[in-house]
Amino acid sequence: MEDRILLKEPMYKLFIKFVIPSVLAMLFVGIHRVVDGLFLGRFESVNAMSSVNIANPYMQLILSGCILISVGMVSRMGRMIGGNNIQETKTTFKTGFVAVSVWGFILLGIGSIFHAPLADFLGANGILFTDASRYIFVLSFFVPSICLMIVCGFSTHLMERPYLYVVATICCLATNILLDFLMIVV
Repeated sequence: MEDRILLKEPMYKLFIKFVIPSVLAMLFVGIHRVVDGLFLGRFESVNAMSSVNIANPYMQLILSGCILISVGMVSRMGRMIGGNNIQETKTTFKTGFVAVSVWGFILLGIGSIFHAPLADFLGANGILFTDASRYIFVLSFFVPSICLMIVCGFSTHLMERPYLYVVATICCLATNILLDFLMIVV
């Protein structure tokens, strides 16, 4: 980070270097839901797709908390980097990383312990209740890794390596496809 291209390069070059990887990463993140829908629609029942949709607010809670913390963290880190305060930048990253980790483990606990009441609260009826509850339970164990992926994805831009998040999202998508195949088809 000695070169600090964020402080030196013209805006149009920065736009190309940072926006294109961000758009690609968002595209790959969005494909996750499509892939899940394809596997569920092709190899499972309509009830399975409905159960996943019922659990969607739990997923949105995970994402919203992580994004909230990450945006605040990256905003403060950007100001600290602009002020050449590297030590405070590191401290801010550590604090944000810990906050996102704590958020992830809280939601892991909620999802793994209270998956049945949560499915009921989200509106799962008798037909969908078991599948929605099971989906929340399984999803809860991936919450910490989802949270850390988001916080690291946001911070890679300030580390001037936006392509790292694209690589990470491609790896996550490949893992998602493999797990969907193993868990749903096989």
